[in-house]
Amino acid sequence: MMSTSTTSRLARVKQEFQQRGFGGVTSWGARWLYWNVGLYRGTELATNLRREYKYNKRVKRYGIQDPIALFQMGKVGSSTLSASLAQLDFDVPVVTCHTLTDFDAQAEFIKTHSADPNWPLQVLDRNRQIHNLLFSGRWKKFNVISMVRLPIRRTVSAFFEHWSTTNPEFQTRNAAGAESVEFLVDEFLNHYFHNTADAWFDAQMRPVFDIDVFQEPFDHARGYQIYQNNTVRLLVLRLEDLRRVVTPAMQEFLAIPDFTLTAANISETKGYGEIYKQFVERARLPRAYIEQMRNTRYARYFYSEQELDADARFWLRE
Repeated sequence: MMSTSTTSRLARVKQEFQQRGFGGVTSWGARWLYWNVGLYRGTELATNLRREYKYNKRVKRYGIQDPIALFQMGKVGSSTLSASLAQLDFDVPVVTCHTLTDFDAQAEFIKTHSADPNWPLQVLDRNRQIHNLLFSGRWKKFNVISMVRLPIRRTVSAFFEHWSTTNPEFQTRNAAGAESVEFLVDEFLNHYFHNTADAWFDAQMRPVFDIDVFQEPFDHARGYQIYQNNTVRLLVLRLEDLRRVVTPAMQEFLAIPDFTLTAANISETKGYGEIYKQFVERARLPRAYIEQMRNTRYARYFYSEQELDADARFWLRE
């Protein structure tokens, strides 16, 4: 004979199934295990159950029902925003990634061009997992946040990240002061990719979320723009304006009041921080290269002529 408590639990399972279907049973079961079997003590299973419980909650924090994807090219300052979002403990998935398509082609490129492909392949695999989570069929709509940065500054930052991980001798030579700014300028200009920013929205954002940001104007003075279609709301923020606009932008986009930032992943604090700082302070770049970068669709869309002029003067050291 079943105990009274067992009968009560079975009745509750039946009630949840009748009212909310399998999702209701899953949510109730996760809550029961979480609190009654001691899974709240921090095990991986407990973490997964807590996450499932949060995803199934009817009333969610800030009323946000759809996943939040911080999805943008690398080296645009997204780590600060990602850390700040993570602190809010939303009741929906919050993910950060740079790519959500063309995984096989990227894997082949990494294997061909990376001195040590293990870490970038792990990152790529994590992006695959994020893709599978977002597009599992569980969610029909998405909140997407993307950041942009002045193209030369973004490319310089990406170059140092790439250079320090693909050249095994870099850390030793850098520590010994053997890397000169002049040498790195030559490497930057002649042995690195400079079209990532211009290509990223067409290569990633448009095929994944069916939004072409270039089809409507970007408000340079405001520093951010919101786009949307039937399934996606997209917020694009400029790194240069982040601290000035993030609070009103997050209020308008996700109805989060008094949003604040937490600093993270600053290039100057990494192993290449000192030589990176010297490069930014001293490197003089050719006018032809600067004109090439400022004339991209990306640069002219997200930045005004005055802003691009100022950045050009900086790199020309005028």
